[in-house]
Amino acid sequence: MYTDRVDRIGGVLLLFEGGGRPDAQSMRKIVDKLAGVSISLHPTEGQNATVADTSAEQQAMVWLELLSSAMTFDLVGLDPGKPVNLPEIRNRLDLAGDFRETDCEAICVMPGPHLSGGANSLPVVRVMLGLVAGLSAELPNARAIFWHPASMMIGPDLFRSNAESWLNGGPFPARILTGFKHMTDGGLQSEGLAFFTGQEIRIEPDSVGDYQTATLLAGRLVEQLAQHGPLSQIEEVIAPDGNQMRLEPSGNGKFVRVWRS
Repeated sequence: MYTDRVDRIGGVLLLFEGGGRPDAQSMRKIVDKLAGVSISLHPTEGQNATVADTSAEQQAMVWLELLSSAMTFDLVGLDPGKPVNLPEIRNRLDLAGDFRETDCEAICVMPGPHLSGGANSLPVVRVMLGLVAGLSAELPNARAIFWHPASMMIGPDLFRSNAESWLNGGPFPARILTGFKHMTDGGLQSEGLAFFTGQEIRIEPDSVGDYQTATLLAGRLVEQLAQHGPLSQIEEVIAPDGNQMRLEPSGNGKFVRVWRS
């Protein structure tokens, strides 16, 4: 059940060296240290059976339900059950030089079933990122954190600093929630914004110019669109380098196309 949900819905993965995943008992001690977080459901609590004694279905995942800000999140893939599947990684940020995902196993924090209709809303994502930041601070052996919608693998310190900044009133953390890729035609396209708005940003090839500046512009547009929703009509904005840019929804509605005016 949970393997399918993780693969379908996504969430935030915490990666550990093989054999280093926490179990439910150690997670209870960690959760007790986090303000405003509690365990609302522990399916195997009070049972004497080990994972090896249970059915194949129960062995698939060991999990807990966590409560934070009146929202429930499932923490799945705990030891000694089956780890969460590692997805394809297309974006990497601030990882240790010796990090190898093939050496790692993962657990996942994901919205509970009652949040399935709002899993891509900013309030839910904000609480979930805060929860993961708190857990990772108490799990020093976590090697990396993965954000499904952007296929983004992130170093734990950078993830926590960006998530905590957002929780403390800072801007939407586009840096850790959105990847940017150079397309074969020379354009620059975001990955991950569509999770929130249904659209990705595409800076057209003849308007990219300097890639560093174009990525900075794309990041600012991600912040704006994630907060205000999809673009439905042509707009004009000023780029970080002072140039005026035209934003236009694509014909199929899946992209925000960006040109220099």
